[in-house]
Amino acid sequence: MSTSLPDRRRRRHRQTVDEVVEHALAVMVANGAAGLSLAEVARRMHMRTPSLYVYFSSKAALYDEVFARGWREFGEVMQEYDGPLPAHTRLHDWLASAMNRCLEWASSHPAYSQLMFWRPVPQWQPTPESYAEAVALHDRTTRVFERLVEDGHLRPGTDVAEAVDLWTLMVTGLVSQRLSNEPDVPLRAGRMTALVDPLVSALVLRYGSRSKS
Repeated sequence: MSTSLPDRRRRRHRQTVDEVVEHALAVMVANGAAGLSLAEVARRMHMRTPSLYVYFSSKAALYDEVFARGWREFGEVMQEYDGPLPAHTRLHDWLASAMNRCLEWASSHPAYSQLMFWRPVPQWQPTPESYAEAVALHDRTTRVFERLVEDGHLRPGTDVAEAVDLWTLMVTGLVSQRLSNEPDVPLRAGRMTALVDPLVSALVLRYGSRSKS
């Protein structure tokens, strides 16, 4: 059965939305997140600027889409850490691997990361709908830490909310410092990324089970 015209139009609309986001990210990489220009996006797409409003009602709406996609893609990457620890894996090593994976993703997606981890755009903040993607990842992280308690990797009675907040602070702090000061330094050679092990050690010392950490 042939695809109907409305279906083809919807598919083409989605493809164009994806292209707009792709070009927006390229502009943000070149000029910083606050330097996003609809005119420049339109120029790169060989269209007039008003044509973009067919796909996004405003620049704020485009920022919202980038923000939501960033958190969604980041969450998909981190899904590999959703399950229980592999057998014979130390908690420290598993957490360090997860933290390094966060840094790898953020370093290779600087435009997303600026918008996700900073607030670089004056008078813009994500809508509740786009922020829901960040909340979803936070909720998943909370479930991971709850499982670590259940499986005996973290001490019974661990304040999971506090542990998750501390984890988040460590990750976002490292990402921010790297983006600010070492964006072009190889990940393993960075001064800030070298702090992953001592930071994880502090986390494990505070919350880890002595028998499994």
